[in-house]
Amino acid sequence: MNTYVLLLICVLIVSLAGLGSLYYLLNRNAARRRSVRRPGR
Repeated sequence: MNTYVLLLICVLIVSLAGLGSLYYLLNRNAARRRSVRRPGR
């Protein structure tokens, strides 16, 4: 049971980290595109 719980926790942490990094990259790319389109902001 403990091993399964640890594996589940590790998978959750990895998945959360992956999603966070993806969102960060998408937001950064969007900011770059917006800044290029609208230099005022």
